[in-house]
Amino acid sequence: MPKSSLEKLQFAQLLLDKNIPYNEIQEKLKLKFGSGMSNTTLVKMQNFAESEDLKDRRIAELERELRFFKKLYFDLLETTQISLKHKEDS
Repeated sequence: MPKSSLEKLQFAQLLLDKNIPYNEIQEKLKLKFGSGMSNTTLVKMQNFAESEDLKDRRIAELERELRFFKKLYFDLLETTQISLKHKEDS
């Protein structure tokens, strides 16, 4: 069985997400679960969350770029088709 229960880990992550200092997190964990958790574990959890947040922001940025390039592509396609039609009509 893991050292920390899932509920305890989720509670700690919630507190980390609120930017609560480690010493306060330890106090809240001790009150709710009877024990804290290592600061190393909290640091790892924080780093993982920051890494995931960075990935989410990068995905959102890439999705915006993709929408932009798709719009450019379809605008270019439409302009090319119009130009070809005018050449055929001439």
